[in-house]
Amino acid sequence: MTRLASLACFVLAWVCVAPASAQPSLAALHPQRADVDVTGARGLVRLPLAASVAQAAGPGLARLRLVDAAGESRPFVVATAPLDPALEVRSEPLVPLAVRNEDLATVPPASVERYRLPSPPVADASTQTVLACEVGRASFTATAVLVDADGHRDDISLFRMPDGTARLELLLPAARAAGPLELELHTQGGQLTPTFRYVTRRPPTSEATVTRPLETRGVRYPGRGVEFDVVLPIGFVAGGLSVSLPGTGAYGVVVALRTDAGDEIPLARDPLRTLPARVLPLPPIVGRTLRVHVEGRTELPSIEAVVTSPSLVFEALGAADAGLAIVFGGDRDLGEPAAELSRAGITHTGLPRVRHADPVDNPVYVEGGLFDFAVRPGERIARARYTHRATLDVPRRRDGLVRVVLPAAIASAVAADLAEFRIVDAEGRPYPFVLRGH
Repeated sequence: MTRLASLACFVLAWVCVAPASAQPSLAALHPQRADVDVTGARGLVRLPLAASVAQAAGPGLARLRLVDAAGESRPFVVATAPLDPALEVRSEPLVPLAVRNEDLATVPPASVERYRLPSPPVADASTQTVLACEVGRASFTATAVLVDADGHRDDISLFRMPDGTARLELLLPAARAAGPLELELHTQGGQLTPTFRYVTRRPPTSEATVTRPLETRGVRYPGRGVEFDVVLPIGFVAGGLSVSLPGTGAYGVVVALRTDAGDEIPLARDPLRTLPARVLPLPPIVGRTLRVHVEGRTELPSIEAVVTSPSLVFEALGAADAGLAIVFGGDRDLGEPAAELSRAGITHTGLPRVRHADPVDNPVYVEGGLFDFAVRPGERIARARYTHRATLDVPRRRDGLVRVVLPAAIASAVAADLAEFRIVDAEGRPYPFVLRGH
């Protein structure tokens, strides 16, 4: 940590405004640029990112912006690329070999549906097969129990939420015995009576992966384990959850979706094993709370949302998109992109796909303290009028922006809105700042 200046905090009512200056274009923030071609597209579109772009854009794509010809930022959502229909090798409708359904006299009423399904097609090393379930009900939750010919049992949740968030596929293990499958569906609110298909696909091949650390909340220690909540960020539609614990001790992980009613819908389970890091697959979920149960260890793991084969989802505006481009790279982290477009359905395969050109050097890139307009000091103030003072050490950053966490002693001496708070340099000149809570 280097001292940028001798900064001090003074407390008393005082008003001071830094000199006005024109804000530079966001297009000048990053050293690389790639034009985006949206010719003929209008409405929501999907822009797959090349692996080199995703890597240069930094953690969580914090060093990437979508800008128009005027240099104004356009909102977008970062999403795991949906499964492209072109990746499907085979899709086979199924007729169950046997069906045995019953309604249970429970409170609330429940149903159990039992289906004996024909043997799935044999998948090779380059493909994967899923059991796709088509359900007519607008929203539902069901526990699916799938048993293969070897007796291997897999419990997983199928669901469709009112906002469109859904999981309607069961991934079949690559190594499995040939023979029929037994499927049980446990649900409430009446039988689902789904139709089924076996779908065989080639997994998408991409080296691009984007991660974003998640904050743990509500930590609890039930027995030999730990559980906590994480909130998936709006504007970042992950396809997986990375869980990492150092050391050699075995642990297992269960991930569940918290509903608005406080219930838990199991999403993924990784068994007790010695594996420091693992990625659990997730259906596309935006801005919801997950509950993570760690079994066998009581340390808090590192948790990250993972987007593979990342795409930007944004709204194409037709003629107004002339000059649209992505600018990226460098070392200016601006935080997560704008997320005004978060909504159900943004990861559906029906979105038109647009492309970006090969990256080039950004001709309008401005190196150095681009944010000098925000950190120039104002006119000197009368420091003797303030009753408290504390010296701050701040890190030196090339872009001129720093983040300082106020100690409790300072926070307790000022009003909640910091109306009587100033940050000044050794000469008593105030610096503008933005107040952000945790």
